[in-house]
Amino acid sequence: MRIATTQEIQGIEKKVIEEGISPERLMEIAAHGMRDILQSDPLTRNSKEAVVLAGKGNNGGDGIVLARLLMEEGWSVQLFLVSEEIGELPQKKLEQLKRLFPDVDVISDLLKLKWPSSEGIVIDALLGIGARSKPHGAIAKLIALTNESRWRFFFRTVALDLPSGLCEESSEADEAMIADLTITVGFPKTVLVQEKFSNWVGRLEVVNLFDSESEALSDQRQLLIPQELRGLLPRRLSQSYKGSYGKGLIIAGSLGMTGAAALTSMACLKSGAGLTYLSTFTDCIPMLTGVVPPEVMIRDLFSGELFQLIQSCNAIAIGPGLGQSQESLSAFSYLLDHVQRPILIDADGLNLLASNPELERMIPPGSILTPHEGELARLLKVDLIDREQQALQYAREKSVILVLKGTRTMVVSPEGRIDYNSSGNPGLSKGGSGDVLTGIIVALMAQGLDSWNAARLGVWLHGKAADEALQIVGAEESLVASDIVQAIPQALLQLRR
Repeated sequence: MRIATTQEIQGIEKKVIEEGISPERLMEIAAHGMRDILQSDPLTRNSKEAVVLAGKGNNGGDGIVLARLLMEEGWSVQLFLVSEEIGELPQKKLEQLKRLFPDVDVISDLLKLKWPSSEGIVIDALLGIGARSKPHGAIAKLIALTNESRWRFFFRTVALDLPSGLCEESSEADEAMIADLTITVGFPKTVLVQEKFSNWVGRLEVVNLFDSESEALSDQRQLLIPQELRGLLPRRLSQSYKGSYGKGLIIAGSLGMTGAAALTSMACLKSGAGLTYLSTFTDCIPMLTGVVPPEVMIRDLFSGELFQLIQSCNAIAIGPGLGQSQESLSAFSYLLDHVQRPILIDADGLNLLASNPELERMIPPGSILTPHEGELARLLKVDLIDREQQALQYAREKSVILVLKGTRTMVVSPEGRIDYNSSGNPGLSKGGSGDVLTGIIVALMAQGLDSWNAARLGVWLHGKAADEALQIVGAEESLVASDIVQAIPQALLQLRR
C-alpha cells in the first residue's frame, strides 16, 4: 500500500468530499474499519474494555463513533472528553451515542478517569493529522498521564490515525502518546514508518478509504499489508509431490551455534519448502541429529556433496550460526564461486562479507541480504546515520535486495523502492528470531517466488507469526524463536483470511 504525506491525505480527503461523500459518512466508514481491526487484531481481539480519550476535533469524533460501535458489540466503554466544547460533527455523534446508550460513562474530570485492566485498551483520539505543534495544556497533561499509567497498569494503547503529539513536522516525539497499535486512515503516513518513531507508533494497521486515489501517490514507498501479499503465496494443486515445492539448502551452524541452524531449517520446513537440506560442520551433525525434525536432511559441509547440493537446490541461504573461522570463509567462498542464481546471506555470512569485502563483487545479482543496523554499518564501513538512504545506496551499488531489520523492517530494492513491514511485536527482540526469518524467506524462494517478493512476503509472515505466537505464549518477555516457528501455520492462515 502506497505511503502518503499528511498534506497528500488532506488533499485526497478534500477531493472525495467535493465529489459527494460527506465528512460524516467518512467518519462512520473509518470508525467501522477501526472496530473491525480491534476485533481481529491479536493485541486487542480478546479485549472487551476500553477507555476512549477524545479531543474536540474530528479525530475525537472518530473516537466517539468507535465508542458507540464497541458498545454495540458488548464492550464496556468509558468516554473521556478533554473539552466539553467539541466540534459540530463530534457533538452530533456524541448525541447519537447518548440516545442509543443513555447510561454511557462520559466524563471530563481527570479525577474520575478509571484506567482499564491489563486486558483492556486505551484509545487515543485526541489529535489528528491537523495538529502541527507539540501538545500543550490539558492534552499534554493527559498524554503524559496516559503514558505513565500504561507502564503501571499494562493496558494496551491504540492510536487512531496517528499517536497524539506526533506530526509530519516532528523531529522528536518525547511528548507524544505511546501506542502499541496505530490504526491509521486512508493511507499510511510517512511519519508513521520512520524507525525513530516506532516506539510511539507500535504496530501499524490501515483502514483503506481512498483506494481509487492511490495512483496519485508515489509507488517508491509502500507498506506491506496482507491484502496485497496474499496473492504471492503459491496455491497447491492436488496433483503435486515434494519436488513441486522446491529444494531449500541452508548452510549454517558451527560448534556452539547449532541452534541457529536448527531454527532456520525448521522455519524452512514449516513455510512450505518441499525438501530442506542442512549443510553443516562435521562436528555439529551429532548435535543436530534428533534436534531438527527428521524431515530435514543433514549433510556434511566438507564431504564433497556441496557442489551437487548447490546445483540441485533452487534456493540457498548461508550464514546463521556459521561462525567466522577459516573453514567458514572457505565454504562461503566456494558457494559464491559456484552459484549463479540469487542466494540469501544472513548473520555470519554478512560478517564474513564485512571482513572480506572482495567477496561482495561475487554476490549474484538479486540476492537477499538481511542485516540489522549494526551489520549494515559494518558492510558500509561507516556509521549508520540515515538508514533509508544508506540502505538504498548499498542495494543499488551491489544490485541486491536488502532486508534491513528493525522495528519497522525495510525491504529495499536496487531500483530504489522501499517496503516497510507492518507486522510483529517486541517479543521478536530475542536471539534466533532472525534465523527464523531466513528460513521463511528461503522456503518461499524454493517455491518459486523471486527475491523481491520472497523477501516482502517473508518479512510480513515472520512478524505475523510472532503476533500469533504472542497470543499463545501471553507475554512478550517469554516469546522465543521456536514459538515463532510453531506459529507459522497460523500466520499463513491469517494471510489467506
